Amino acid sequence: MAYRLGDAFGTSAELWGGMQLQYNLYQAGKAKRPKIKKLRQLHTNAR
Repeated sequence: MAYRLGDAFGTSAELWGGMQLQYNLYQAGKAKRPKIKKLRQLHTNAR
């Protein structure tokens, strides 16, 4: 679809793909998500 929009409007497919990605991230950011516990940091004895 991005290629078709790019051809129709004389722009690149990357422009349309980038806008779709930004919209998807915005929508995902608004969604309610469960709380996730932080991972414990592993300590190593590497020198």
